[in-house]
Amino acid sequence: PFLTSWRTYSILVFNVTFHYFRDMTLEDKISSFVSHIDKELDYVMITERMDESLVILKEYLGWELSDLFYLNRMVSSKPKAVLSEQTQQRVLEIDAIDRQLYEHFNRTFEQHIERVGREKVQILVGEFRRMR
Repeated sequence: PFLTSWRTYSILVFNVTFHYFRDMTLEDKISSFVSHIDKELDYVMITERMDESLVILKEYLGWELSDLFYLNRMVSSKPKAVLSEQTQQRVLEIDAIDRQLYEHFNRTFEQHIERVGREKVQILVGEFRRMR
């Protein structure tokens, strides 16, 4: 179930393009917004899959593995808090736009892996991790 008030959604999303979809249902607005973003961006990297993301970017841009570098920042060794099922559902309701964007770009990320070649990506990720 989606919330009906735009105030609960990301202000950035609302300010950037969400107001262009005024005369639609909320679900249609979100779907149109995701489609709009997908058309604007050729490639979206996934944070928790950063090594794979960088290797794919390297392939697209014709870089060498030695051109890749990043620092793990804001990574905690503390155990993550476990949210109750009710809290998880509430977060999903409030963050409907973010959730659908994330799910969509996770699916397209898999397509990028297939385009480059799953085995090739795995080999390059292994080499990249050994270099770090």
